[in-house]
Amino acid sequence: MIPGASAAGRADTTERRHSPVDAETADALGLDGTETFEITGIAGGLRPGQRLQVAARRTGGGEIAFDVIARLDTPIDVEYYRHGGILPFVTRKLVRDSLPAVVEGFDTAVP
Repeated sequence: MIPGASAAGRADTTERRHSPVDAETADALGLDGTETFEITGIAGGLRPGQRLQVAARRTGGGEIAFDVIARLDTPIDVEYYRHGGILPFVTRKLVRDSLPAVVEGFDTAVP
């Protein structure tokens, strides 16, 4: 039985918070892919290897909370994420580098 689940198979409201050092898998956490996830800790800015909190809400009710480590391992990974991927990052950089220096304000949105 899934930890925190009732005999009827429905999860209780919130199960214990798991830690990334637990090295648990989706199976060990009782996740089946139908959950919706809320990730907190991103809005304040990301850092390589940052710990984030996840709340997984099951379709039948109940929630499990656990911690994860963001797999943005280097500062450039964070920049790629912030720009929506490596292609938008490189495209913005190419456009910025090809424009004359007289265009004001363009560099403020692109690192």
